[in-house]
Amino acid sequence: MCHNTREWHMDVIKRIKKLNEEKGYCVSVMIDTEGSQIHVHHCAP
Repeated sequence: MCHNTREWHMDVIKRIKKLNEEKGYCVSVMIDTEGSQIHVHHCAP
């Protein structure tokens, strides 16, 4: 996430979530974080 602002990334994620809801998609988001952190959120219908 060091390649742009937090706000920019949040906007992109919100747009993806909106398309998932409107179109019935299940597009996942992968973010390269600093260090050895792993965060998992499952997208289920």
